[in-house]
Amino acid sequence: MSQLIQPILDAFFDLLCAKGATGSEPPFGDVFIGPPTGVIVNPPTAWVIPVRTQFPDQGEGNMRNETHLVTVRLGITGLNPAELTTRTVAYVKAVDLAINCYKGWPGMASNAGDGSMLALRAWVMEHDYGPMYKLNNVGAYWPDLHCQVEVEELS
Repeated sequence: MSQLIQPILDAFFDLLCAKGATGSEPPFGDVFIGPPTGVIVNPPTAWVIPVRTQFPDQGEGNMRNETHLVTVRLGITGLNPAELTTRTVAYVKAVDLAINCYKGWPGMASNAGDGSMLALRAWVMEHDYGPMYKLNNVGAYWPDLHCQVEVEELS
């Protein structure tokens, strides 16, 4: 049975929860799957947001080719705008590197699963830092990493 995007969301969640994923301990105060609430309770925070699944062609035999688009949104806070900007860029860089080096995508050796899905490649397509927001002397950035994961899945 086709699982579509759920194993990909789970892999992003596991990646962001892993110790050392961003070079800090712990990597994030909270990690969620789904849309952001607009509140950073335990910064830094990360959200894994499903965006779109495309089916570029049907593949061969029982296999279906899928392209999953996922946004990873970070919530980074700080008091000093210059330090906050530096921290935000460092977090985005670290998460980008972690995504590109991750070996836990479905079908890879560390996450073989039931063999019904094989991730062919995953990468970050774009960083979107957005504006810095400020409330009561605390600044916040909500940068997005727009990602793409190509898979083959038994249909």
